[in-house]
Amino acid sequence: MVKLKRFLNPFLPILPILILAFLLRIFWLERFPNGLSHDEIDFIASARTYWKFGQDSSGVKFPLSLFFTKTDARGGEVPPLLFSPFFGLLPLTLSTVKIPYVALGILTVAIIFFITLRLFKKKDLALWAMFSTAINPWGIFVGRTAFDAPVGNFFYLLGFLTLLYCHSWKIFYSFPLFILAFFSYQGAKITFIPLLLLFLGFHYFSSGKLKILPYVSFMGVALLFFTLYTATVFKLPEGGLGERKKEIIFFNQEQLAKETDIERRTAITTKIAPLFSNKLTLTFKKIIGNFYGAFSSHFLFVRGDLRATYAFLDHGFFYYLDGIFLVLGLVGVYLLDRRLWFMLIFSLVVAVFSSLINLIEQQYIFRSALMFPLLAIFIGGGIFTVINLAGKKGKIAFLIIIFLYSLSLLNFLYFAFFRYPILADDAFFQSERRASKYVLETERIAPEKKITVISDLPRSTFWEYMFFSGNINNDKILEEGIRMTEGSAYRVGNIEFRSKCPEEKEINEGIIFLVHQQRGCQIERENELTIISPKDAGEIFRIYNDALCSNSSVERYPRFIYLKDLDIEKMDVPDFCRKWIGRIR
Repeated sequence: MVKLKRFLNPFLPILPILILAFLLRIFWLERFPNGLSHDEIDFIASARTYWKFGQDSSGVKFPLSLFFTKTDARGGEVPPLLFSPFFGLLPLTLSTVKIPYVALGILTVAIIFFITLRLFKKKDLALWAMFSTAINPWGIFVGRTAFDAPVGNFFYLLGFLTLLYCHSWKIFYSFPLFILAFFSYQGAKITFIPLLLLFLGFHYFSSGKLKILPYVSFMGVALLFFTLYTATVFKLPEGGLGERKKEIIFFNQEQLAKETDIERRTAITTKIAPLFSNKLTLTFKKIIGNFYGAFSSHFLFVRGDLRATYAFLDHGFFYYLDGIFLVLGLVGVYLLDRRLWFMLIFSLVVAVFSSLINLIEQQYIFRSALMFPLLAIFIGGGIFTVINLAGKKGKIAFLIIIFLYSLSLLNFLYFAFFRYPILADDAFFQSERRASKYVLETERIAPEKKITVISDLPRSTFWEYMFFSGNINNDKILEEGIRMTEGSAYRVGNIEFRSKCPEEKEINEGIIFLVHQQRGCQIERENELTIISPKDAGEIFRIYNDALCSNSSVERYPRFIYLKDLDIEKMDVPDFCRKWIGRIR
């Protein structure tokens, strides 16, 4: 008993923070976020099909799926494989599919503690860094989703922690973890070599310049692996990194040429135009612009990501209070240990590489995922610095800081559970969840009716329906779904998912159509119904030949009022029609 107490004593201070991290990530798990994005659906479906049939949801078998896939997301290869036993054995619901990611989020919080403790040898600083990670809005958010980037983050951090505790040839113990990080997220492939160079270089010099051969060998094996993998996927016709290489600024000279041409045509004609408007200067501007965007105060503390799908819109990925402690932490950590300060700063720069060289859009929430726990370490350093400077009044400073963070956290929780579902209604394709409910109920009362759902991405809409209808738990229907991924239309019984707009003849034949307004299908009819947005009652899916809600009290501007109205699958038909269906007059 005494030995057990001695073993547990060093871990007792972190338990309250781990419990807090757990509660923040598990409470009302199905309500924030209130749906599943297309990428998440891809990962979940692939995890299920790996376990049941040994192939991803596009029908590509393992291990070929490590290099080639036909899924829409073309995301990380490891997460579906890693979680396939969990997703394969349990019924899939909006809560159960997120539980493994909750666990990884909590473990990441613990890893930050041990990394900080190993680096600084100061338990108080490590506890504050852990606390900052536990209550961080970004960490809470991604810990309640089923994306691949947090998995890559976890393995990179665990690999670095393992490296810190190993010496000589034992540093190779960390190599499998870095490989898992590499295969967990496409953006992690870009940072793989720079991060390893940085981590190994820091470890070598901080360990007193021991034998260099293990470090050279480690890096040599990593470079060989990276070269062979990249050469392989670039030769494949589609799938994985090879398919997405055009997103990288250096591999899409055609897009750069187009943008350069537009820049010149929208300027006054002059002979010096080629000097300032060319592919080189455009590349430089995009990289620098993306870099400043990553550390923009508006991004970090006000709005969140620039991409609407991942934006908080009215809350940052950090608290306003974090901004103060981040500045103090940058100063405090520098004064505490300049060597560690430079290592963390360089790590931050490498962490945003995937965002810097992306040509398509500015997105940081996942491509620069590693920056968030690193910034949390600096924030922890800032809190540590303030309490130390407070001296004898350190307890008062401690209570004030806890009080202010409690207010900040409560404000974020109010935002997350009561405002975010409205502000970002379609960020996680909640409209497709409502469409799935409509289709399921219509099929139940009118099984002879043909139903067609029209959307930009019919394959993803099909898998959204498979999930929220529960058909993803039916092995027979699931196997049929894999076989249909080659075509442009996907079917389950009398239900079809496609991108082609309906013809007048089809509507006149009585086929029920749900047409997403983004398709731009020009079919005007009076008194039709629509699945609405709760934000402004705007149209999302126009319904033709309705057989479900016409006899219900449907208004032009319906509005839901209570949290229970977000539990779409539990609503009865009249209540669903009254709250989520509007009438076009």
